[in-house]
Amino acid sequence: LNTIYYLCKSDSEKAAEVVAKFSDYLRGNMDSITKKTTIPFKQELQHVENYLSIERVRFPEIKFIYNIEVTDFLLPALTLQPLVENAIRYGASKREDEMGKVVISTWEDENHYYMQVEDNGTGFDPRETQADGRSHIGITNTEARLEKMCKGSLKIESIKGESTTVTVCIPKVV
Repeated sequence: LNTIYYLCKSDSEKAAEVVAKFSDYLRGNMDSITKKTTIPFKQELQHVENYLSIERVRFPEIKFIYNIEVTDFLLPALTLQPLVENAIRYGASKREDEMGKVVISTWEDENHYYMQVEDNGTGFDPRETQADGRSHIGITNTEARLEKMCKGSLKIESIKGESTTVTVCIPKVV
């Protein structure tokens, strides 16, 4: 909303575009709240694209890279989006040199589908409690839904001061 607010003053046409994308994004969130079954990855990726169209305006210096090798798998709704949001908010946007990068990848092996979100931000120590006054339940909820809905798992690897990588693993046969 802050992005839209500032665009209204400087570029009303761009503000109108971002409002339309924001509407699509909110609609996707509302639709996802009621989902009790998994959704196609392509649908989740489209939702993330709506989200990123807004974030690209807010953070034009961040590069978003896609290494999508496989798209024909199912996952819980709102699995990818919070991972990308965290990669931007706590990672890529925190770089002082404005060379932030977020990479979204998918691949498969014989038994699993993998989805990964990497950022080259500031990293953190996953064992430390984040003392910033926020609830930080997004990852916990995502992890719980992955396990419950598709027997999937989530792994976080982070190097303080360098990067964070979150990898989701979903079995092909549940």
